[in-house]
Amino acid sequence: MKTIVQSVIFSLLLIVVYYGVQIGIGYYMTLHYVPDIVDSYAQVGYLQHQVSFGVIRGNPGLEFAALFVGGCAAFILLKTLWLRTKRK
Repeated sequence: MKTIVQSVIFSLLLIVVYYGVQIGIGYYMTLHYVPDIVDSYAQVGYLQHQVSFGVIRGNPGLEFAALFVGGCAAFILLKTLWLRTKRK
């Protein structure tokens, strides 16, 4: 039971770190982006008049569930391997 609780806590921390890194990278890229309008117009031939923000994803709940289950499985597997090598 202790291992299950530890794996759930590990998975939740993994999810927080994963989304925190995603948000941090997006924030950094937003702050440091400098558009080159003249060069963009020369390459494309026209400029967009509307800007879309965000990311289109299929199912964010599925991503969350996969991270949670994968984190639990990884923690249990690594803890089992750690205990086996410690006993030898």
